[in-house]
Amino acid sequence: MNIKKLMYSLSAVVFCLFAFSQAALAYSSAYGSQVAAPTLYAKSTSYSTAYFPIVGSPPASSKVGLVSYSWSYSYIPAGLEVWLCHAVVGCLNVTNSQSGSTTAFQSAGASAASQFYLATRVTGSGTMAPAYGQVSRVTVNYTY
Repeated sequence: MNIKKLMYSLSAVVFCLFAFSQAALAYSSAYGSQVAAPTLYAKSTSYSTAYFPIVGSPPASSKVGLVSYSWSYSYIPAGLEVWLCHAVVGCLNVTNSQSGSTTAFQSAGASAASQFYLATRVTGSGTMAPAYGQVSRVTVNYTY
């Protein structure tokens, strides 16, 4: 009778070890990228030329997790709007935070194999002094 209990206990332990080892097969990685934000010359014009290069080769099946970002201009013109965008799932308004982190792209199912970029514009009309784009950064954490 004790041998039977021992066998059941051992088989339960082996099953648990196997189950946990299968769960550990998900890998995680990250890449950091930087680009100069576009110079803004005119109001009511959209700019989306600050594409962050993908560093490495994230698999197409990868899933974005936490994304950290920062953006900067020589000065912040009145009416400036800034979005952090993923080429497939869309954009997040980051106007009020020049740096931060978000999981918004994770819930949208974004792949790390698609580019992120900054989209900017200055609302209003009239003239403005150029706002020179500074170095902007993104760090993309992902699993696969």
